[in-house]
Amino acid sequence: MTSLSQCWALRPKSSMNGNRGKRQEIVSRDVPHANEFSRRRTMWNAVQKLMASIIVIMVFALASLDRLVAPLDVSVSALFLVPIIFASLAFFVEGGMLAATVSSGLFFYGRGGEIHRLKVDDVLLLACFFLVAYFVGRMRRALHVTERLAACDPLTGVYNRRHFTTRLLEEMERARRLKNPLAVLMIDVNNFKHFNDQFGHARGDFVLEQVARILRLHSRRTDVIARIGGDEFAVVLADADPPGAHIVAKRLRKQVALEGTGSLAFLGSVTISIGVGEWNRSIRSPEELMELADQALYSDKSGNHQSTQSGCAEALALAS
Repeated sequence: MTSLSQCWALRPKSSMNGNRGKRQEIVSRDVPHANEFSRRRTMWNAVQKLMASIIVIMVFALASLDRLVAPLDVSVSALFLVPIIFASLAFFVEGGMLAATVSSGLFFYGRGGEIHRLKVDDVLLLACFFLVAYFVGRMRRALHVTERLAACDPLTGVYNRRHFTTRLLEEMERARRLKNPLAVLMIDVNNFKHFNDQFGHARGDFVLEQVARILRLHSRRTDVIARIGGDEFAVVLADADPPGAHIVAKRLRKQVALEGTGSLAFLGSVTISIGVGEWNRSIRSPEELMELADQALYSDKSGNHQSTQSGCAEALALAS
């Protein structure tokens, strides 16, 4: 019986023509099981390369997530992924053994003007790259949507109270570090309960949507606008001194009043009250600054609504 070690022989490839060495290649004799052994070894090498490629791609994707996925869109990556998988890899069963090969003549690329056929590991690496990019891109977009939904008010599209408090704390720390001014506006829709009782909740929601739209249109890109709850809104004015904060408040009040004669005219007179809370170093938490603006807001609501109230007196009292 012929042993497996006797199935292989070394044959000189070149003759003695002055070359420094002789090329030798392993050739297989026509012995049973030799071809099967060769196929199994080739398959195992391909599996090893595949696993190594997956590990490298995963590490690379996690290390540089934004740079990997930002240029790719789901539809674009899918267009690349589908033909690569189905055109480059042909899976078939032969003798009960699963093997992976590259369809001959399908993939070529140029190197120095020459044409080379893509190897198995090249195709696997490319397919793994787009596969990982596709799924990481979907995860990244799903995470972005989830974060957006968690931070925004579903009715008006502005930020909610929790996100507003977080951003206000960040702006307070920034103002303390850079010694910049900071102000907060607390805004309330006057007689909002009357709108709900007389016209219904659908019209009341429409009023809130329009007020939020006006706040967005007439605020800076750096301002943080949020719906605190019910008919109350709040705006963080970074780098705004007291005179500037009052100018912004008067402008917002005027724009809402003008809208009351436009798309909101069917509801009658729609106005808002605004209280200004001016930050100082004695204020340690966002709740203190919001409470300060709330006090100014209620003072404005109890007045004639012709002047914007400020929380300067309360701020000075807290500082003493």
